[in-house]
Amino acid sequence: MKNLLCVVLLAVLGRDVMAQNKKPIIAGYACLRESTPGVSPKGAIDEKGNEAKRAKHSAGSYYVYVEYKKNQMIQPFRVWLYGKPYHVKNQKISHTPVIIQQQATGISAQADTVVAKTINGVMQIIPDGEWINKKPAAAATSENTLIEYYWKGKRYTYTIKEIKKLSPAVLQ
Repeated sequence: MKNLLCVVLLAVLGRDVMAQNKKPIIAGYACLRESTPGVSPKGAIDEKGNEAKRAKHSAGSYYVYVEYKKNQMIQPFRVWLYGKPYHVKNQKISHTPVIIQQQATGISAQADTVVAKTINGVMQIIPDGEWINKKPAAAATSENTLIEYYWKGKRYTYTIKEIKKLSPAVLQ
């Protein structure tokens, strides 16, 4: 009987210790809103008499969010998008759901819910310039988003398998 009690006690304590070591990120969300250039002015001439070239716009805007256990503190420091590393700025989100709106032509507007309402913590990870001279991470591929972060003094990674495509932004 004494041995059985010891085994049960060790099993319960072991389960509690294992539960404390689980990673803090519950879910990750990655979205891309591609940019569509507006109408190119034809026949516009610059000061030198050459046809004016329109400035290139970025391929789009990335929106990366992580949902984490509300009593945990994480520090993302790098994000990999389509196999390329980027520095990040982190911004805690105080209210959910996270909805990204885009003005459409006329009076209609489109809204995409990126993060549903939750009681957990949510952080936006904003790419902030490409990380130069970094060898590709083993888990970073051209199809996924990889987040590198610190938690409790250790380095971890979290992979978002799919980048959701939002309705494109039409530029003027």
